[in-house]
Amino acid sequence: MTNKNLDCVEKDFQPSLNKVIGLMKQDDYTINAVNHYLDGNILRLSKSGKEYAFSFTSQTPSGKQTHEEIKFQAENIVELTSSEASLYVLGKAIFIDQIDFGFDRSEKKVTGSISGFCTVKNQEVFDKCYLRYIVPIGEKNKVFNIRHFEKSKQGCITPQGLLATHIDYVVSSSDFHLYTARENNEYFLIIDCIEQIDLPSFEEKCFSTLLALGLISGNLALDESFILSFSEERMSAPTGLIYQPKPSSIYTKQAAFTTNISSISYGKGLSKEEKDKLAVGLEEFPKDVFSSLATQLHKHEKLRRATMLLLLGKIASLEMRLPAYYIAIEAITAHAVKVKDMFGLIKDESVAKKVLDSIKKLVEAKGRLHNADDFNSKVLLKKITHLNRPTNEQKLSQLFKSVGYPLSEEEHKILRSRNVFLHGGFTRGEDDKRYRDTLHTSLRLSFLVTVLLLKLAGFEGKIINYAELWSGTTKKKLNEDLLRSI
Repeated sequence: MTNKNLDCVEKDFQPSLNKVIGLMKQDDYTINAVNHYLDGNILRLSKSGKEYAFSFTSQTPSGKQTHEEIKFQAENIVELTSSEASLYVLGKAIFIDQIDFGFDRSEKKVTGSISGFCTVKNQEVFDKCYLRYIVPIGEKNKVFNIRHFEKSKQGCITPQGLLATHIDYVVSSSDFHLYTARENNEYFLIIDCIEQIDLPSFEEKCFSTLLALGLISGNLALDESFILSFSEERMSAPTGLIYQPKPSSIYTKQAAFTTNISSISYGKGLSKEEKDKLAVGLEEFPKDVFSSLATQLHKHEKLRRATMLLLLGKIASLEMRLPAYYIAIEAITAHAVKVKDMFGLIKDESVAKKVLDSIKKLVEAKGRLHNADDFNSKVLLKKITHLNRPTNEQKLSQLFKSVGYPLSEEEHKILRSRNVFLHGGFTRGEDDKRYRDTLHTSLRLSFLVTVLLLKLAGFEGKIINYAELWSGTTKKKLNEDLLRSI
């Protein structure tokens, strides 16, 4: 909703934060499960990392102890009520970790965790409504610095009169806002869909948003999410909340993009003139490119996989990092380039056909003279069919031409080395030099993966050149810019 007098968007996210923060506090809940042994028991629930830990005490029934009385059927809904909230949990989301008996074995002390819950029993409140996605990201905002992004011209204002900025962007035709908030020394990343949307589509588009943000900032915030539903456009009064734990976040501290020259030039001894030169043409990350990037990640599984491989590679050992980057380039290439559209080693198809046919005839003739176990002509003939396919380097380098990025001779050489690293090889030489050379190669590959993902989204600008930034570690005298235009 737009405030015409102030020319900004009205955004009241405080009730949402209050709801989330309230649920992150320890509380005692009553178990409401009709005809269940634990009906009426008190369960203490507290936030522990990215899960909710519980503990309760129950009377030990007579007879052999199988603990069946404290288990819940997978699809049954268990209601937990306190003075502050009601939570609805599927039986399969309740995990018992430990069962201890009291001194006289009259009681069982049970601890475990809950892997998700909802504050409403009927989840129809999440169908075709306004939805908000909140990710707690800790005491320090490690994910999203809005200064590096092109902001909404309008900005937003809270009922308390606080002015703030946000990114307005589009994912596959749905309009979104992206911003952060801070409450009680805790930062929250917030994604709003400002039009009515169904829950599955919303979750997919939020993940694509986080993945796009992870590519740019180097940090992918996952861990957990709180999804809130609203019946009104203003999104001020939540009608329901879903809590879900997610895979672990990926914090690489290796952003692809920045507008802060000081963050990459620290310790480099650059003069003011050199810093000013780096800043030439350096602009905020365009929101239309962010929209395009998030949309492409939403629509194309291979691009999502490549982005995950890029981020995971940055925190992996070098032995795993390089293969991950090569596979990422292959995934992007498989998405964007058709092998049948590429020239083989023999460019003239008629000539290639004649050559392959003559080889096949020779193999067939020789095969008739030998036992199949000694001369496997069937397998050989299949391999001959693929002899004129492009080389790995041809396939991997083709897309760089298409997006307008000229590969250097060193980068061509790195692409040619694909098989060496993909099949467990490593750079030769003394251990220290091997490490430095392989690290340098990984930084070049990481740059190339980033180039493809950003160029496919329409990006034109400067990104961080880690090969130069880390040249002190790799001992490579490159004399390149810390920011390279692509």
